[in-house]
Amino acid sequence: MVKQALVIIRDKITIVETALISIMKMLYEKTRRLILTLAILSSVLLASCFSTVTEVEDTTIEQKEEVILYSASWCHWCHKMKEFLAQNDIDFIDRDYEDEGDRSKLIKFASSIGYRGELGAIPLLIIRGQILVGYRPIEVLKILDKQQGAIQTLTKEEYSHELRGSRVFKYSGE
Repeated sequence: MVKQALVIIRDKITIVETALISIMKMLYEKTRRLILTLAILSSVLLASCFSTVTEVEDTTIEQKEEVILYSASWCHWCHKMKEFLAQNDIDFIDRDYEDEGDRSKLIKFASSIGYRGELGAIPLLIIRGQILVGYRPIEVLKILDKQQGAIQTLTKEEYSHELRGSRVFKYSGE
């Protein structure tokens, strides 16, 4: 009878041991998954913090009071815009639209402000956080809150030849 009791106790201990081992394996697996999940979440959080800081730095550069002109050396209207800005004592930063780095800054900025308009035409200006595409001197003066400014009129040749197919319109003064 004692032998039988010892066998029953041994069997119950074996069952308890097996149950404890199962529980320990399950806890180990859950703990391992939890640790992996925490590691992934912390790396995502850390990465998003760094990318957010970078975006804030990029957009704050573009939203200052400065005027940024994206232009190309071969662009007639870019030269006209530079002349207009110089004539009106408007300081500006000239960026090369054809430079991959400058264009990527433009695209990043446009994305950060939710701009969905055209970015494939020049001259292109960023003024007080707004994107302005084309030779539009009146809008430049308005955005900069200038009450007056010198706007060079177009010659007959420029008007008939250069404006063909463009989106530049004559200002009537009204």
